[in-house]
Amino acid sequence: MVKHPVLSNTELATLVEVDEGGFKSATIDITWPRSRGAAGIDASLRQIALEAERAVDEGRSFVILSDRATSADRVPISALLAVGAVHAHLVRTGKRTRVGLVLESGEPREVHHFCLLSGYGADAINPYLAFEALWQARRDGRLDAASDDAATETYRKALGKGILKVMAKMGISTLQSYKGAQIFEAVGLGAKVIQRCFPGTPSRLGGVGFDVLADEAVRRHERGFPTARPLPLHGLVNDGQVHWRAGGERHMWDPEAIASLQAAARQGDPDAYRRFAEHADADARTRCTLRGILRFRATTEIPLTEVEHVAVRVCEDLDLDVPRALDEFLEVEGRVAERGARLGRC
Repeated sequence: MVKHPVLSNTELATLVEVDEGGFKSATIDITWPRSRGAAGIDASLRQIALEAERAVDEGRSFVILSDRATSADRVPISALLAVGAVHAHLVRTGKRTRVGLVLESGEPREVHHFCLLSGYGADAINPYLAFEALWQARRDGRLDAASDDAATETYRKALGKGILKVMAKMGISTLQSYKGAQIFEAVGLGAKVIQRCFPGTPSRLGGVGFDVLADEAVRRHERGFPTARPLPLHGLVNDGQVHWRAGGERHMWDPEAIASLQAAARQGDPDAYRRFAEHADADARTRCTLRGILRFRATTEIPLTEVEHVAVRVCEDLDLDVPRALDEFLEVEGRVAERGARLGRC
């Protein structure tokens, strides 16, 4: 029985080495050769799913998906793609309930990552790189923790509370009910990706396929194992996932928006607010939001006299006297409008 969905390195090692009471595990590599380029991810996902099915047929109790083999020559597959593909394949073949699905990955680090992984079938997750980052931060004096183990336990506790909070928002009280429930909606994923890794997940807008996802994975790999400039790195580039960075992830609250809004609020400058509004609207339209790409369709105007008053529909639904109820509604509406006008003149 796993007491926490986030496994320590020691707990994972126990699962890897287990061989008693009929329990055995199989470790499956979820990396692909960089030499294959972006084309290698599709075939690799198929192979990983088949290997997991073979492990179940051999009587393995746990399948451990691991990207520990990541190196200059091997690119890690997205943990969520790998977990989703294996879980979906085992469900389709009717073998999912016969095995526990464990992930050993350097990718997950935030609460949302663990929620997604659990929601798409992972029974337990070992975020070894997040642990190592905490240990290094402690050694560098940037983290106040008594020991590496204490830092690990604090991190696991925080993740557990975060996962519980997300579950509570959905009205789910146990991890067993949350695991594999797929209560998400995808934005920007194409039909082939959804069908292979996240079957049943709504993806109303469509989007990218495995080729784009693989290309992004290769570009991220290039940052860690550069080939064009094989010089020692002092740190990875901050791409602005959390805080705004020039040339990084786009944010609605960038320096221009903040400066204009502060000038408008502090100095009462209408021109500054106008600049803020124009900048925010332009960002929403061109870069940051889904609503920004929506446009009204050209259509024929409907005369106002032909539009049925909402009060009439309400009265009909409630089986009320329409003329009388409509008069009362309009009277109240008129009083509200009059009061609003008086407040506007104050």
